[in-house]
Amino acid sequence: MPLYVKNSTISSSDITSSGVFKTKFNRDGLVIYLDAAMIDSYSSGTIWYDLSDNSNHFNLVNSPTFTTDSKFTFNGGSSQFAYCNNLVATDYVTIELAFKKISDLGTEDIIFNKENCWEMKTDGNTLQWALYSTGNSWFWYSVQGISLNTNYYVSLTYDGNCVRTYVNGVLVQTYTGYTGVLANQSSAYPKINSRGTAQTALEGAGNIDVYHFKVYNRALNPFEIAENFQATRGRLGI
Repeated sequence: MPLYVKNSTISSSDITSSGVFKTKFNRDGLVIYLDAAMIDSYSSGTIWYDLSDNSNHFNLVNSPTFTTDSKFTFNGGSSQFAYCNNLVATDYVTIELAFKKISDLGTEDIIFNKENCWEMKTDGNTLQWALYSTGNSWFWYSVQGISLNTNYYVSLTYDGNCVRTYVNGVLVQTYTGYTGVLANQSSAYPKINSRGTAQTALEGAGNIDVYHFKVYNRALNPFEIAENFQATRGRLGI
């Protein structure tokens, strides 16, 4: 039976099989939502299902390890990564991912990528992003250092004038050197733990745990970023 708390209804559908509350967050503009804690997103097989109602599902390559109601572990040494079945073109963007870096492989250690459009990596345990717009070309920008075996919730936004990076719901970097809409939207597919233009290409994979991955077709504001983080931090122990 449902439980009523401060005029809100909590039912069994709001709780995972292991007793963890499902994530509630902003869905305005959401185009990709993968969540290892949601049985509708993954239970078995080679497809990580998109819960944004856009059918932007991801193919899991070389059997990354699944922990029920929790995460995927991608081992770059075993060529494990995931790629989207659609191009997912957006003029502006927010990308959010909850992850843990397990070890440094000495490669680029890609976290997520849409080649020549947007990307984030942890090369040398330094969080870095790259973005390509119609007004500015691709280059790498260093944000901050991260620690191994520590959970992080990272958010990257672009609104046509400014790139912002958030770590654990807090704005840590603002870059105003970009203009225009995102470039090369129809030339590469979104990926996790890999980069490259070809859909199934593997390059720069690292060793990471991934809990969930979201992409929006707009730049979320700082309040929305903070709300999304607060909705998830309990699962991550942050």
